[in-house]
Order: sequence, then C-alpha cells, then structure tokens
Amino acid sequence: MHAETDAAVEIVRTAARLDWTWTVPELADFCRAMGWHVSERRPKGATLATGLDISRPEALVYLNDGDIREISVWVSDIAEADDESAGSILVDGFVEIEARLVEDFGPPSRTSYDREPKSGWDFPRAVVFLASTPKALRINIVSRETQALKDVPEHAPRFWEF
Repeated sequence: MHAETDAAVEIVRTAARLDWTWTVPELADFCRAMGWHVSERRPKGATLATGLDISRPEALVYLNDGDIREISVWVSDIAEADDESAGSILVDGFVEIEARLVEDFGPPSRTSYDREPKSGWDFPRAVVFLASTPKALRINIVSRETQALKDVPEHAPRFWEF
C-alpha cells in the first residue's frame, strides 16, 4: 500500500491554477491538464480514469443542476480490511503530502483532525482538501459555493419541514 505524493501535489497545483466556472464542459479542461479522461458519465456525476499507480485509479465528480460541485480523487491505495499496516502508512502518507503542499502553498487555511483528518487550502476559485479516510487518502476539489454551504450549515438547504 502506498500514496502518490507527487501526483497529489500536481492535482492541487492544477486545481489552484484553473480559472474555474464549475460548469461541466470545464471538466474536459481539468482532465486534459492532468492527462486523465472521463470513463463514465451519469446524470449526477462522472468517473474519471486517473492512471495513478494505486488500487483504485479514479476520481469521482459530483454534479448538481449541470454544475460541478466537487471532485474527489483517490491518491493512495485503498486498504484491505485485514491490512494492519494501513493506518501507519496512511498517517505517513498524509504527513508527507501535507508537508509538500505546505512547501508549495503555505500553511493550510483549514484543518480538522476529527473523524476524518483533513487540511484545506483556499484558492480564488476553489477550495482543495487533503483528507484521510480510514482506508485511503484523497484530494477533494470543491467549488467555493459548495464549500460556503458546508461552512455555514444554517444556510444549507433544509430537507424537512415543521
């Protein structure tokens, strides 16, 4: 099991440089910049083939009303249920990738070490997170609009009525 440190840094670098409008056609620009391609399209999302040297070389794209809301990219192998060494490998991978991102972009503007440790950087057109799940590391690229809804839960849409 391993993490793709250089690829993770390049993903963040590319996401920070793009002049995002968060429309679906822009997905082709991101894929072209990364050397990836769309392997599957769905009404509410897409799957991107990343070609990274990991067990699940893909990214998931989440759409809402024809706009891109978030892109989630696996940047490490996904641990098997019985892989006892995965925890330390994920911690080491997270620390290494975060250190490289700090070198390039400065300290993270957002951190959380709760259930899912993550560090985030705010860019003019995107918010990018390095996150550790219990089984893998990923990079999440989020539109500023989507992140604003997550940052202020009282402004998020309500799914119930009283």
